[in-house]
Amino acid sequence: MAYYLYNTNLKGVSDMKLHRVGISQKSAWHLAHRIRKVWNDETERMAEPAEVNEAYMGSKKLHAGRGTVGKTAVVGLKDRQINQVQAQAVIRKDARTLQGFVHTHTDGDAQGYTDEASAYEG
Repeated sequence: MAYYLYNTNLKGVSDMKLHRVGISQKSAWHLAHRIRKVWNDETERMAEPAEVNEAYMGSKKLHAGRGTVGKTAVVGLKDRQINQVQAQAVIRKDARTLQGFVHTHTDGDAQGYTDEASAYEG
């Protein structure tokens, strides 16, 4: 419920608001600080072997065929050494979008592993 409130309020959520939802004020204060810390962390760029791939997420039943109909494309990157993962929903699965995601989250000399999708070439 706390994550929902943080996502839907423009100006953030106080610990007292979380307290009124149904937990103690002390727990609400602790939870609010933890959420703020996680969302404000700058993620490190991955330096060594990283795996990248995309998947389709969702379960909309549109009765319009099989496969990716009604689902959202998500690209993910995993650092093999420290098991850190970065993921992001993407609108297009073209080379510019996927390679931009990889370059944003990795060092320039990081070794990358993926499937044979042509969007990752280059």
